[in-house]
Amino acid sequence: MNKATTPAPGDGVRPLTPGDMDALLRLIAEHCAYEGTTFTDHGQAARLEQALFGPQPRLFGALAVSRGQAAGFVTASTEYSTWNADTYLHMDCLYLQEQARGQGLGMQLLAFVHACARQQGCKLIQWQTPQDNALGQRFYRKTGASCKPKLRYFLPVEAA
Repeated sequence: MNKATTPAPGDGVRPLTPGDMDALLRLIAEHCAYEGTTFTDHGQAARLEQALFGPQPRLFGALAVSRGQAAGFVTASTEYSTWNADTYLHMDCLYLQEQARGQGLGMQLLAFVHACARQQGCKLIQWQTPQDNALGQRFYRKTGASCKPKLRYFLPVEAA
């Protein structure tokens, strides 16, 4: 390993903590930009903190650290499949900054998701990625994952 890829002390993947909310929001904004959309901060930090660390956590998350800095994250939650009549883990986001790719952090983030799935008794992990994310698709295929062509629709629920 050369100096550019030698991990610094503390580098790797660890569960998110309440003190990570600023870094998480920054990484979410970068992830949005990477996928070609705009991030608007409208108080997500408090809701994310509640979902991750509240009395009934609904979201699992980990932070990737590279060169001593927050460089990526993963989040997931349990869902229920009517077809299988069973729970599965839905990986909502997996993002790594470009400089942090190729260091094994993506695999470590995915290992965190696997551990969460096992802890929750889930036999399956599902996620999606944009059709034009060739780099992500190569990474996911390398892990042994397969994909199904499907469209995802969004229908806003307007306030009454």
